[in-house]
Amino acid sequence: MVPLPEMIANFAVTYKCNSRCKTCSIWKYESNQRELAINEIRDFLTSNKELFRKIKTIQITGGEPYLRDDLDQVVKVIEEKLPVKTIWIATNGLLPDKIREITEQILQNLSKTRLGVTISLDGSKLEHDNQRGINGSFEKALQTLEGLSELSKQFSEFSLSVGMTLTPSNQHSIEHVKVIADMYKASFSLRPINTSDFYYRNKAIREDFDKETLRSSLRFIGEYYVKSKGFLRSLTNLRYLEGVERYARGTRIRQICSAASNSFFMDPYGTIYPCIVMNEPLGNIRKETFSELWASRKAWNTRGRIQSGLCPGCWVECETFRDIAKDKIGLVTTACRMLLIKYLNISQFFL
Repeated sequence: MVPLPEMIANFAVTYKCNSRCKTCSIWKYESNQRELAINEIRDFLTSNKELFRKIKTIQITGGEPYLRDDLDQVVKVIEEKLPVKTIWIATNGLLPDKIREITEQILQNLSKTRLGVTISLDGSKLEHDNQRGINGSFEKALQTLEGLSELSKQFSEFSLSVGMTLTPSNQHSIEHVKVIADMYKASFSLRPINTSDFYYRNKAIREDFDKETLRSSLRFIGEYYVKSKGFLRSLTNLRYLEGVERYARGTRIRQICSAASNSFFMDPYGTIYPCIVMNEPLGNIRKETFSELWASRKAWNTRGRIQSGLCPGCWVECETFRDIAKDKIGLVTTACRMLLIKYLNISQFFL
């Protein structure tokens, strides 16, 4: 039986980008292909209504999604055609006024769906501007945070988040970014720099993470989760943080992956991939129907390789959190490890 996707892990509505990140080369990408128009997105979602009946979450990404002038219409169509409960938009925060204006328009038009916006913040002013390649980007990100924080007071169905891309140059700044997120009453997330030859178009950073600095920073976040959520409810977060540390050191921790089964990635031109790191295009919705490519032999072969652990591997929230919850052995392992550390009275609880 063909699996029913439960989330569109990423839908890149554009590859246009006004940032110059050192961790990613999407901004260098040039294409003469035409981005999916609103009517194409609507037809895609309408024609696959039955196949998409279990989709509850979609993340809109780019490039920079807010560079797409009809972003509010894209969100409106998604809410109309999918049974989604939450739509997330990732942004670099470089357009404070526009981002607030469009986000407010979106919120005013939503009727039954929660909206979340994640703003990238990668350390102190110097660190963030250096990593993002744009002088003044830190201040603009803070302006965006401030503007969206005001919206969160007006719209109860709105969630605000700060997202950090972890690299060797900012690994000591996790606590600093978490404090900023708290100032604006935003949730906090992080992911180690991931590589993808077709999405990020980047290469692995050759510098080494400092083991003790990284562990100390992650320990701070782990202890925060335990104190705020309790041990059992924070297990998935603790497992994720373990994965961050191991992935950063080049060790594979991912045991279960449901990409191409529970989720997929669609680029701005309608090409479907299992995820943002596996360069295995399943087909393009302009050339064949999604149901055809989703049930194709290529799709089944790709699922087989993923389930056999033959994918490149990644450690990003949108792909890992859903599968961590399914990895019972991994969760038990993490729980036993944490309890053992606590039982042995080690002063530092995490890692």
